[in-house]
Amino acid sequence: MPYHSERENLRQAIRDAIPEVPILIPIHLAGCRHIADAFLVSRATVRAWKRAGAPIAVIGGRLTTEYNMLMHWHVKRSAGGTVVGL
Repeated sequence: MPYHSERENLRQAIRDAIPEVPILIPIHLAGCRHIADAFLVSRATVRAWKRAGAPIAVIGGRLTTEYNMLMHWHVKRSAGGTVVGL
């Protein structure tokens, strides 16, 4: 898979240049079930997160999000709004 190897080459180049910086690859989650499965929660929890202001959009009638953005929101919310290092 050429795309996969190109992505791995880019990751390695970034690690070589600045090894202390974490690399976050965007992971798109489409559909309430996929979001719930990724976070090991129920679909009702995903809908509650959306109502609470989580970065979850509705596109084509389906809930959709980017994993890292939702994780950041969840960590920040769990920490009472203060996240060090994010």
